[in-house]
Amino acid sequence: MKNKTLTLLLGAALLLTACGGSPPEQEKEPASTETATPAPPPQPTAPTPDIRIETFQNEENGWGYNLYLNEKRYIHQPHMPAVGGKKGFETEAQAQKVAELVAEKARKGIMPPSVTAEEVDSLVNSD
Repeated sequence: MKNKTLTLLLGAALLLTACGGSPPEQEKEPASTETATPAPPPQPTAPTPDIRIETFQNEENGWGYNLYLNEKRYIHQPHMPAVGGKKGFETEAQAQKVAELVAEKARKGIMPPSVTAEEVDSLVNSD
């Protein structure tokens, strides 16, 4: 009887030791060598300003323009920009073309929306 009791105790001890240990490792999926790059979060965009162009005759009987951003006058250009001097545009259409280029630059966020002498010359002489 002592042998049975000893065997029973030994079996119970083995069983408790086996149950009390850490669980067997589960099969893990192999780590992927390729990792997908997450897409960058969308960038907030600045609202496009409301732009309005107004042409006018200047004091020297030439033409100029005003550029309004969100109904506030941003540019008052009574003379041809970037060419020096105080000569206005010869026609309203010339003033309008240059003002439209300036407005387009402002819409693209180019601030200040300046123009070069070459750009002005190209637009003024494209008639």
